[in-house]
Amino acid sequence: MNRKNLNQWLTHIESFHPEEIELGLARIKKVAERLNLFENNGKVILVGGTNGKGSCVAVLEAIALIQHKSVLTYTSPHLVEFNERIRINGKPVTDEQLVAAFEAIEDARHDTALTFFEFTTLAALVINRNLSPDLAVLEVGLGGRLDAVNIVEPEVSVITTIGLDHTDWLGETLIEIAGEKAGISRANKTTLVGDKASLELLQQLPSYQTSHFRLISQPTQVESAAINDTTRNPYQLLAQNILLGKEAFDLAFNTRVDVSEVLPRVVINGRCQVVCEEPTVVVDVAHNPQAATNLASQLTTLKAQTRSTGIVAICGMMRDKAIAEVFNNLASAISEWHFVDLEIPRAATASELLSVYDRLSNSQKAFVHESVSDAFESVTNSHGKEQMILVFGSFITVGNMIQYMKHKQ
Repeated sequence: MNRKNLNQWLTHIESFHPEEIELGLARIKKVAERLNLFENNGKVILVGGTNGKGSCVAVLEAIALIQHKSVLTYTSPHLVEFNERIRINGKPVTDEQLVAAFEAIEDARHDTALTFFEFTTLAALVINRNLSPDLAVLEVGLGGRLDAVNIVEPEVSVITTIGLDHTDWLGETLIEIAGEKAGISRANKTTLVGDKASLELLQQLPSYQTSHFRLISQPTQVESAAINDTTRNPYQLLAQNILLGKEAFDLAFNTRVDVSEVLPRVVINGRCQVVCEEPTVVVDVAHNPQAATNLASQLTTLKAQTRSTGIVAICGMMRDKAIAEVFNNLASAISEWHFVDLEIPRAATASELLSVYDRLSNSQKAFVHESVSDAFESVTNSHGKEQMILVFGSFITVGNMIQYMKHKQ
């Protein structure tokens, strides 16, 4: 019998469960127990929150490698290749490693239906079991309490921020969302929190009064100098995400990490990432109001550094996001908007994005396009190299842009 290749497996597991996202831990726990995934000597750090998870994971990965610790990271979604979701010592896992993990899960699941995310989370845990790295850093996919990664017992948990996002699943108020995020905390372990407002929300939750929530420390003068130095911090990572990674690692391994040594080693794609210099093209997966506010600040700095005369935005987003708030929070930075269609049913059409934009009474010009590549070609044909181009929104939008740039090169 011929073995499935990776693409065949991905198609196969997408067909298992009727719901794209169905929260709950019963199914995945049952299969994980059959695979003996709870017997592992390495340490685990869970990273949840509304924004900054990817940055925190990238910082933790860099610290582990500098400290000569083997490390597995699990994040989602991916930008271009599925393998990006699971990295070993800074490199994506191979097709063969993924196929072997999928085969093991298929043998163990019997008649248990799994979602795509549950299946891929199990793959990360199978690879973690097989390789036994010193540290596994697992990013929460959605919420926390009922997210698939929450079957694992962490040494430290991290909640970066709490903001409005995925309200259809997590609740419409910040306190409801905080209740879901808090689910990754443990009564006998520390949960680091990235900002005071999020900590105050968590402390209001009666179900988590015994949880050890702790606000991160303020950066030292030396740390602030390193964080504010764009040469050493080229991604302009926020101080709180850097310090969350540092303090989580320090707690897990009883160390004291030097931030200035770590920052140049951080690798993170899709966050204020410059993918072309003439013209300056920046990609970012900001897709909620909090992330948009952070991005607007980063763009102001980058615009001054590149001496760009303006910023043209190319945007594609999911329909269930707070689209109007995202546009409002970026409006002051953007001189022209281009909205694009994406290939999946959950995505807002370019026309729907334009309709939301028009209701905001903004004065900048706006256009619609059938794809990211169509929008990019239109912008580059009508503007000189002095304009910065921002491609942002969904991971799919950014992934399409990265693929397009690779093809052009």
